[in-house]
Amino acid sequence: MEARKVKAIVVDDEFNARRLLPVLIDWPSIGYEFVGEASNGNEALDLIDALRPDVVFTDINMPYMDGLELSKLVKERDPLTKIVIMTAYPEFEYAQTSIHLGVNDFLLKPLQPEIVATVANDLKARIEQETAHWNEYRLMQQRLQEHHESLKEKFLNDLLAGASSVEALSQRYRYFFGQLSFEFCTLAVLEPQSEMNKNEEDRLLLALGKASGFWRLFCRIGRILLFFKTIMDASSY
Repeated sequence: MEARKVKAIVVDDEFNARRLLPVLIDWPSIGYEFVGEASNGNEALDLIDALRPDVVFTDINMPYMDGLELSKLVKERDPLTKIVIMTAYPEFEYAQTSIHLGVNDFLLKPLQPEIVATVANDLKARIEQETAHWNEYRLMQQRLQEHHESLKEKFLNDLLAGASSVEALSQRYRYFFGQLSFEFCTLAVLEPQSEMNKNEEDRLLLALGKASGFWRLFCRIGRILLFFKTIMDASSY
């Protein structure tokens, strides 16, 4: 499968400058595609909302909204969007002061192909790393969701057995149930009477069946949790 290309736009009030950057180097060969252009910051914001680019190359001096104000607004909307300021030499020191706005890099005009390629490759590596971390986080969240009920049951058994510190148990409680709103609770242990002549599989099926009955009985009553109590034998709950 072909890797996703980095989407970029160029923002500059000079027509020739907007045309130059997308042809200055072989962007497709390094995994980039230019998806749009704007002549000022106001146009750029609309374009960014519509196209969701990964990288914004912007000039500083533009009418209506300069590049620094644009950078600030873009970062407020999406901190992961990369901003590259393009600036002439007299503005360079001024541009460097914008680092607190979240600007990721600077390109000095007239643009040099080698420097542009270096900056672009560095940004692409950073974007790929962030994407990998985000995908890993989403996978972890998905797995947590898939195993939510079993993890909650394990927590309740740990709580019952005092298997962790109070602080750790409190953190896990808040994860599953939100802020603790009461200090005490009532616990009932229900143990079905098993027949000695039944094998382990039959006894487990009997326990599951009775658990299902208890669930139907109590599920309509708020703040009642039913779970298997695994600190005893396998058929206890």
